[in-house]
Amino acid sequence: MTSTLSLEHSIAYSPTSPLPPPHNSPSLCLNPANSNSFLYIAGACVCLSRFDEVHEQEFLRGHDDDVSVLVVSETGKYLASGQVGENADVCVWDLGSRKLAYRLNEHDQAVSGLAFTKDELLLATAGLDQRLLVWDMTSGYIVSSSPIKGATGPTIVASGEHVRDIKRRETRDYQLATATGSMLLYWKLDPFEGKLTSEKFGSGHTREYNCITFSQEGDLLYAGSTSGDIAVFSIRNLNLIQKVQVCSLGVQTMYLSQKGYIVACGGDGSISMLQEDNRGSWVVASKTELSKHAITAMSVSSNEAQILTGSENGNIIRLKMDSFNKPILHCENHFGPVLDVRFPSGVNDRFATCSTDNTIRFWDAADYSVYSKATFKKSDAHPLCLTFVRDIIFSGWSDGSIRSIDSETGDVIVNAPNAHRSPISSIVGASNAKFYVTGGEEGSIRVWEIRNQSLVTHFKEHQSTITQLRMFNDDIHVLSASRDKRIFCWDLRKERCISSHMVPMGGVNDVALQSNQSNFISVGSNKMITFWDIRQSKPIRVQEYHQAFEPSCIAVSHNDRTFAVGGTDEVVNLYDTSTGKLLSQGEGHSKPINSLAFSPDDKQLVSCGNDGCVFVWNQFDL
Repeated sequence: MTSTLSLEHSIAYSPTSPLPPPHNSPSLCLNPANSNSFLYIAGACVCLSRFDEVHEQEFLRGHDDDVSVLVVSETGKYLASGQVGENADVCVWDLGSRKLAYRLNEHDQAVSGLAFTKDELLLATAGLDQRLLVWDMTSGYIVSSSPIKGATGPTIVASGEHVRDIKRRETRDYQLATATGSMLLYWKLDPFEGKLTSEKFGSGHTREYNCITFSQEGDLLYAGSTSGDIAVFSIRNLNLIQKVQVCSLGVQTMYLSQKGYIVACGGDGSISMLQEDNRGSWVVASKTELSKHAITAMSVSSNEAQILTGSENGNIIRLKMDSFNKPILHCENHFGPVLDVRFPSGVNDRFATCSTDNTIRFWDAADYSVYSKATFKKSDAHPLCLTFVRDIIFSGWSDGSIRSIDSETGDVIVNAPNAHRSPISSIVGASNAKFYVTGGEEGSIRVWEIRNQSLVTHFKEHQSTITQLRMFNDDIHVLSASRDKRIFCWDLRKERCISSHMVPMGGVNDVALQSNQSNFISVGSNKMITFWDIRQSKPIRVQEYHQAFEPSCIAVSHNDRTFAVGGTDEVVNLYDTSTGKLLSQGEGHSKPINSLAFSPDDKQLVSCGNDGCVFVWNQFDL
């Protein structure tokens, strides 16, 4: 019998562009073909989710690095996604079949802008290589390309109606617009000749632009700036004709309605509706604060009844067009690297995570909502590790402090500063709920009594960062791993080390104890997986993890049949414990994986990483 992994759920949303500012690209889209579903970026994945069933997620996986931009065609026939990194490809998906239609691999460094024409025949792409390319969606071939002269950063692109002649009749030419910082360009494309030409919009309005869109007739271009205003340009003479102040901290995204109004979201967390007054000037008709954080993405349903927004702090918010003041929080996510994950003892349907976004979240696996959350003020410190002692979550912080919270309410119970003189890199609690143990980057291990938060004892044998602590079932012994290449087993009652193990080279990144309390497995910077018996100084078995990538974390299933390893390869690898055979690989992360945890019944495995993603994997037997 063998085991395998399948991705069950993604608790992840990437609300901000991985490209340098002022670039802001769409990170979520409502599905025009199905008003009950939407798509969003989750690290290197594009996730298709439903509003009415959180367990129904589909994953479009064609990228090997962060997805930087996402766009859906007019009717929902196609989805295009672009990425950053060495393979800066554009993936064009057939949304009906969920299959990859084309892989467009002409850009270098990163894809920063995507736009389908309204007839869905062409796709315009722009990248950090300062090139604009137009692709034929019937063949996947390039129709035309041109350098974006003068561009020095990320470029966004918009598509409008066909170019009109002097009598306002449509021609065969298409019109496009690009914005690179403060440079706005108007483009004409003859798809039959493959001719692509550009002109600059008139000066006199020095702004850096976050978003651009054409009017319904294609005779105007609207540009939202980092200064919080929207500029309106005439396509006929490419001159500025008016501007209107909308918000502070920049207009991040906007939508031009068929009914003649503009919806704009700001860096101040606001959503505004603009209408034209009797003189033809745009004015802000209504404004509502949706979030304390920037609204970085917005999508409007094809019937213009529903709006979906994404905020900088990882929240996805739904609201109706006619009731901005009644937003509904659909889901929330971490918005920084997730550093640790743990299950409470004996609880299969809840787990906790901590992140550099200064939150500790307790998740309900029944619907993947946040059961409770502790949010701490922004500072130079953030949580690095956590552990459960019954229903209390203890966390170690980068400023050397220990904080505990009630997992039921999210209330802070204890805030103990200066518990270590360096960041606390590992923490583990005793099952008897009387004490817990911490390890610091300076190499010290300290034992704390829970009742009065007093220091019971400490050990200083390690010479470098304590990367992991594992408590034995007897609450007497603790296993410690360090970057000094050593693994010690401590007798807490006798306050001494009873066994020592050392890898020949490289630090130990993580260690996992098996249920028999005699065997354990370590992974390290030597790119090896090492199997140990605590009664023997030398390893039982050593096998290579990967020639090019370093394993950073390991978890052993409670029945000892399998173990999982993650690292800089951004892949969750599942192995057979007895043979070391690779059984399955889970792809989805776009940055190194930091922590892994099996549920107590071993049916699920949770991974978290520097991409801010928390992935829940099903483990099942074949």
